[in-house]
Amino acid sequence: MTGFRVIAQTVRAHWGILTLTSAGLIVAYYVAQIAVLYFRLGHLPNYVTAYDYPANVAQIIRSTPAMSDMIPIILNEWILEIGYMDYNYGHGIAQWTMGILPSKLLMIAIVSALISLNALLWRTTRHSCSHLERRSLVGAAGLGAVMAGLVNISLSWVVCCGTPAWIVGLALLGLDIGLAFTLEPFGVWIASVGFAFLAMSTLRLASHNLTVQSTARRTSLLPEIA
Repeated sequence: MTGFRVIAQTVRAHWGILTLTSAGLIVAYYVAQIAVLYFRLGHLPNYVTAYDYPANVAQIIRSTPAMSDMIPIILNEWILEIGYMDYNYGHGIAQWTMGILPSKLLMIAIVSALISLNALLWRTTRHSCSHLERRSLVGAAGLGAVMAGLVNISLSWVVCCGTPAWIVGLALLGLDIGLAFTLEPFGVWIASVGFAFLAMSTLRLASHNLTVQSTARRTSLLPEIA
């Protein structure tokens, strides 16, 4: 049995908990962004706009002949927009917006599922993994989740020229705007490292669970001493 089979067994045995936990983490992720916007800018959202994502994608496919152009455009399509509109300026200016994109939502769903899976596997490694390694794996998973989560933020803010990007989240968290824009080209690499940390911790915890299962199996086969 390999670590991948342990992961498959865990998913089959706890799919309900994994689904609920992952969904909760996804909701918490977007609620946390709104909370940051509120505490930083002082405004709760006052409008929500839903987009016809399937129709928009179909239109992009029909009107974009080059696949190299089509895919990036589709990946940047929104399904929902939440924001704050300031009506002191004519018909209103969106001071900030949070876009929910299916492509980024999928990434956050994967991150949430990996975090939930890590938590389930971590519970059963007490006797097969040192305290230091358990803490290290938790740290690696947490760091990976933060890195992947930050890069999948899609916020816009008038101070940052209204461009929806993950670096706006960094600026709202207090990072210098110039430095945030400097980090933008490295977004893919940051996300990749984050997912690598999550995958590494998941596989390592699964291998420790495999050790626990093997030990339990050998123990059950030992003859009972009268």
